[in-house]
Amino acid sequence: GYTLFPYTTLFRSHQATTDGLTGLVNHKTFYEVLEKELWRSRRYGGKICLIMIDIDNLKKINDVYGHRAGDKVVRGISKRIKECIRQIDTAARYGGDEFAVILPNTLLTDTIFIAERMVDAVSRSPITWKKERIEVSISVGLGEYESTISPEEITILSDQALYTAKEEGKNTVSVFESSLKHNLK
Repeated sequence: GYTLFPYTTLFRSHQATTDGLTGLVNHKTFYEVLEKELWRSRRYGGKICLIMIDIDNLKKINDVYGHRAGDKVVRGISKRIKECIRQIDTAARYGGDEFAVILPNTLLTDTIFIAERMVDAVSRSPITWKKERIEVSISVGLGEYESTISPEEITILSDQALYTAKEEGKNTVSVFESSLKHNLK
């Protein structure tokens, strides 16, 4: 009936913008928010930071404990990520075991601090599955970018930093190099 229509529309709208497992914004909404924040940075000045996060060894967790345990790990890690960021930041489930966080008007040094806090919070919060402790960790890549860069370039560059973090042994933070060089001058 009539009274259900507004709620149903609102529910569908929420479903279309968020990830069902984590409640974070989904991949599509992530890009919409990133475009909006880049536009805002161009208009009012400032830079934007992006954090890319990958759950270490999720495939192994799924293989050993099953996919429901893996889902619990994904939910638990998304909760830790959310606890480490500000209300104005946007956390998204970027893919199966990947997350992204948009940090508008944030200094690179502050972004590194936030990323390190995430790595620490996740590694200190094992997930319990059927009375077993599952040790979890994340790898993080990040960078600070000018507002003139495209959303695709930002994600590619932060993803490169994420790849470096994984290569360096996981459970660590890597900063996209030009961001670091530019800010150390």
